[in-house]
Amino acid sequence: MHYYVRSKNRGFALIATISIMGLLLVLAFAMMSLSSIELRTLKSSDAITNARANARMALMIAIGELQKEVGPDQRITARAAILDSATESDLADGVTHPHWMGTWNAWDDWLNSDAITSTYEKGRESRFRRWLVSHPDASALTEMSLPTTGTTSASGLVKMLTLPDDATGLGTVQVPAINLDNGRYAWWVTGENQKALISDQAERVDDFQRMHGRSHWSQSHFGWLDGMENAPETKEAYQKSISLNSYGLGEQDQELSKQIKKRYHALTTHSLGVLSNVRHGGLKKDLNLLLENERLPDEFGTFRSNNFNGSIVPIRANQGYIPSAVYPQHVNFTSWYKLHH
Repeated sequence: MHYYVRSKNRGFALIATISIMGLLLVLAFAMMSLSSIELRTLKSSDAITNARANARMALMIAIGELQKEVGPDQRITARAAILDSATESDLADGVTHPHWMGTWNAWDDWLNSDAITSTYEKGRESRFRRWLVSHPDASALTEMSLPTTGTTSASGLVKMLTLPDDATGLGTVQVPAINLDNGRYAWWVTGENQKALISDQAERVDDFQRMHGRSHWSQSHFGWLDGMENAPETKEAYQKSISLNSYGLGEQDQELSKQIKKRYHALTTHSLGVLSNVRHGGLKKDLNLLLENERLPDEFGTFRSNNFNGSIVPIRANQGYIPSAVYPQHVNFTSWYKLHH
């Protein structure tokens, strides 16, 4: 006789297998999701790395161009706003990009040279060099009219700066971008030396600092500007202003902070100057020390032998002869002896 006993655990292996397969499926989906996240993170990281590399390259190019164009003493900088077609208004009429900074060659000839007439032309185009911004066509930057005629389509421009409450966009700075295989870059140079300095007359500890301080007002008086009546003018406020955005932070005045930011193109906390000789290069000479001498040193004698194109001599001894009698009324000015007394 045969007996069959039915097991109560029948089907357990099948259920266990299905459960394990489900767990493996969930694990596979989790790994796929993790891989997808890692892939997106990697792509984002690559984009950030490329953007940082492009920004670093733009910075190095900007510094290089600035050094090349403005490094020599015989260079002059100015904003494109000087090309204003209607100087009666407060706006830079006819200038699309008034905040671009350009470079010019300084005057290097005698004041009575026939070529002096070119210095009275608007913009002095004959002495213009280039604009200090990025552009896909480098040769276009040597055209002085570039900021007035526009540059490229709006899609090719990059906003370098926007100001608060600037509905007109007059304070916005846009420059053409240069496309690369892995993105694009743009750069723009502005001149801090062309802005009003937010500072207090600090204590001068040596002659150099005293001489530098003479080229600045003892106080800034920014409270005279519209909307900045509450601007602090204490020494503590100036000392805490390590940047334009930090000026007036202690006042906790949101409107004042907004007014300061709106004047980015007009105010600065860092503005230095050099008394350079823009004609011959080097530093300017202090004539006060020269005139303290009892006689004119030999190295400052007649310049006639080097002056073949003009008849005005910078400085001469009392005796001597002026090459031309065209300017007899200026004889006393050219005499070191008269200046000495």
